[in-house]
Order: sequence, then C-alpha cells, then structure tokens
Amino acid sequence: MKRLGKLRLAILALVLTTIQMVILVPVMSRLKTDKPMGPVYARADIEAGKDIYQERCASCHGAEGGGNPALTATMPGLDIRGSSAGSPDSLRQVIRQGKGAMPAFPQMTEDELREVMSYLRTLGEQR
Repeated sequence: MKRLGKLRLAILALVLTTIQMVILVPVMSRLKTDKPMGPVYARADIEAGKDIYQERCASCHGAEGGGNPALTATMPGLDIRGSSAGSPDSLRQVIRQGKGAMPAFPQMTEDELREVMSYLRTLGEQR
C-alpha cells in the first residue's frame, strides 16, 4: 500500500514537471524582453523635474525635448528625447559639467538632478 502511494507521488511530480516544461516555459519566454527594465521613477520626481527642465533646459532643448527650432539648424544635438537611455552617471556628468555648447549646471543639488533625470526618462518614452 505504501508503495502505491509513493508511485502516485512520483507520477504526480512527473505530470507537474511536464506541465511546467510544456506550458509555462514557452509562455514565460514570450514575456521575456531583450530591453532591460529601467529604474522606476516617482511621480513627484517627474513633476518636479519637469519644472526644473522648463526653467533651465527648455530654452535650448525645447518644451518636449525635441530641440528649439530656432537653434537646431546651427546647434545639432538639441533633440534629447531618448538621451536618458545612457547610464545615469554619464547623464549626470553632462548635466554637471556641460558638453559642447551646453553650459554646466554644477549648482544643481542631487535631488534636483534626480528629479530632472526622472523627467528626461519620460521624454525618451514619448518619442
């Protein structure tokens, strides 16, 4: 009788493993993406970052990151939508130290940097 119980358990384990291999693995592999998930940004940081961006960045980069049309002909690189796809450290360095014609913003606090970088991430998603 005990042998019959162990046999049933072994068959049940085999059936469950087969179900996992036949059904769950293909379903889960379709859900997998090559694009890594980025960090999650707080809504408050995004909103604060938008205010900072409008005040300090929009005059050159445009209200939505596409570049100020009056400047884009003479200054390439003003369309920054998607620029947040780089590493946070490289983006932080460009903001702090400037790049090319872009002025540096060394006075930005870490909180302000986090907020504006959060907002920049949303510009890349809108493109």
